[in-house]
Amino acid sequence: MTARRVRIDGATHEVALTVDAAGAFSVREGERAIAGTRRWIGARLELEIGGRTLEAHIVRGARGGVELWFGGDRYIVEELRAGAGAAGGASGGAGDDDAMLAPMPAKIVRVHVAAGDAVTDGQALVVLESMKMELSVTAPRAGRVRRVGADVIPGAIVSAGTLLVELEPASAANPAAPEAS
Repeated sequence: MTARRVRIDGATHEVALTVDAAGAFSVREGERAIAGTRRWIGARLELEIGGRTLEAHIVRGARGGVELWFGGDRYIVEELRAGAGAAGGASGGAGDDDAMLAPMPAKIVRVHVAAGDAVTDGQALVVLESMKMELSVTAPRAGRVRRVGADVIPGAIVSAGTLLVELEPASAANPAAPEAS
C-alpha cells in the first residue's frame, strides 16, 4: 500500500493506493474506500467498480499533474511530494512539465491559441478527435503560450506524445512591457 498526498481540483487528499499486476486496485481516504479493476486500452483507462464500467481519459498537464476526464467532467490531479514548493511557484524557467502532449494518436480538430497568447486555467487550447470522440486539451493553469507544436494544425494526425502546446508563467512575458504594434 502506497500513501500519497494528492490535490484534486485544488483540494488536498491523503490517499492510500494498492495496485496489483492483474489490474486490481483499491484507493482509501480515511474511512472511504473504492476497489475495482483497471485496464489500459491505448491512452484510455477502463475502470470496473462494483460491476459498473467507467471510462477515463488522462492528459498529462503542467508540473507533472494530469487532467482526468470522466464523461464530460474534468478533474485536475497533482501528486504533492515532500519538499516540493507551493503549487504555482516559480521555478526559474519552464521545463518539460509545461508541455501539453497528445495523450493518444489523434486528429487535430481545432487550435484555439497561438504563441504569445495569454491563457486562463481551464481554457481550451487544442481539440483532438480520436475514436469518434472529441477531447479538449485545456490549460492546467494561467500563463502564456510559449509555442504551439509544429504539427498542430487542423486536420493533421499526431501520434501520442506529440507536443501540442508549451506554456510559460504569465509573469515571464513581462506584462509591464509595451506591446509591439
